Amino acid sequence: MALKQVIEEEHRCSRGTYGRRRIKRSLAKKGIKISANRIAKLMALSSIRGKSPRKFRVTTIPNPKLENSPNLVKAINATTRLDEVWISDIT
Repeated sequence: MALKQVIEEEHRCSRGTYGRRRIKRSLAKKGIKISANRIAKLMALSSIRGKSPRKFRVTTIPNPKLENSPNLVKAINATTRLDEVWISDIT
């Protein structure tokens, strides 16, 4: 199988996410020695590119008009023994 076809198959197996670096690492594990620049050239000839990570998007916008929740743990500061107060968080 030609190198171009091997690179296209690796890219297809990764669902189009692998770029030249990860394809090079994957091929090296299989015993195929090829430079990253050669892989990049063959990928360009095949018009394939790796996917870049997405930009972080803030999905929760706090409402500045709302007050913060009260600190209930500070109000229970007078414990006299162990296991008297239990706290959990579901965030």
